[in-house]
Amino acid sequence: MKKLTILGLIILSACGLIAQADPWSGASPNTQALLVAADQLVAQKKYLSAFQALGRDDSDEYLVAKKVEYCISYFVQSLEHTMFAFKDFEAGDSFDKLRSSGTGTFQMIVYDPAAVIGPLLAASEHRGILYLALGDYYHDVSLRYAGRWIKSDKEIHELAIENYEKAYGLGFYTVDSMVAYAEDLMHAGSFADAIPLFEKALAADPTLYNADFNLAYALQMAKRYRDSIAAGEKAIGKYANDPTYLVDALILCATSEEYLADSDAAIAYLKRCLAVSDRDYRVYQHLGSDYLAQGKVAEADASLDALFALAPQNPAATQMVMRIYGSYGEADSLVAFLKRNIAKYDGQAEILGNLEFHLGVQYESVGNTKEAHASALEAKADFIEAGKYSGDVSGAVEALAARTAPASAQ
Repeated sequence: MKKLTILGLIILSACGLIAQADPWSGASPNTQALLVAADQLVAQKKYLSAFQALGRDDSDEYLVAKKVEYCISYFVQSLEHTMFAFKDFEAGDSFDKLRSSGTGTFQMIVYDPAAVIGPLLAASEHRGILYLALGDYYHDVSLRYAGRWIKSDKEIHELAIENYEKAYGLGFYTVDSMVAYAEDLMHAGSFADAIPLFEKALAADPTLYNADFNLAYALQMAKRYRDSIAAGEKAIGKYANDPTYLVDALILCATSEEYLADSDAAIAYLKRCLAVSDRDYRVYQHLGSDYLAQGKVAEADASLDALFALAPQNPAATQMVMRIYGSYGEADSLVAFLKRNIAKYDGQAEILGNLEFHLGVQYESVGNTKEAHASALEAKADFIEAGKYSGDVSGAVEALAARTAPASAQ
């Protein structure tokens, strides 16, 4: 995660572009001097000394907010994000190295931002900086302790949103905090509310790496598909040298084109994906569906064969293909797919067991119990040969065989 920085930024107003006041400008001269001295130590990578330079008195809102910034940005180890280990770096030290190793010489400091800030809020004249610090804190918790903190993920995002909203309303925010606020809103399903925050952050800093993609996703979820594609194109430009993210952005644009019922445009984006990577199942999934929407069964067959080939032993891949053919009423094409791949993977027992079982399921779905039963027996023999006939596999095959057995055999 990138370090939160306190920056001057640009916001939109009726009068044009104006600079936001520095969130730290309300600090007293003495506090300003302490903040400058501490940040100078941070610049020297003396993180423990920087935290200690802020003193032990937690009655000054700005010093508390700076301590929270240091806790979430410069810790070596964290326990529940209520205890933080700090270290003055030596040659060769890095956060990645120290955090991954879990070893080293450092000082653990008990500091619970929520517990410290809580008592200050009622009487504070500078609540905005405290709300901003709490928003940043809970957002960081959501990133580092997802699914394993003392509060649920839902509660954490709600707390981040609550504090960011109060800070924002008082005019306390940064570029990074707006992005974080928007991300928390997206987690809560409030996509329409996230959109203007991403837009304002990008107006302040057009170089933000992931904000265009997240904005595109929020716009898509808000059913503003044209706008989503426009934002997605900007993300594509930024991800030119990042293949994984580039494919994600291209697929996002393709999906918006599908919502607009423009399968030609969607396919064009998906073909661009293939020029980057031919190993992403989502590309073939969408291509298969888009080609079937156009009635181009041969092209769909080729895409869905490629999808299956990525994980032919995995039943999930087969079931994904079956759903795509099924959603377009292409029962015959589905049977042809299964038979074609049975021939293609001849001699590979586990794959054949997977295909034969699902062929049996398809036959059963159209009332052809004779062929369904025969396929179930073939699947059983294949899985036994592969040494995979146990657990859920044997249970599913036996159930199919029992359901489709001739009346005389029941």
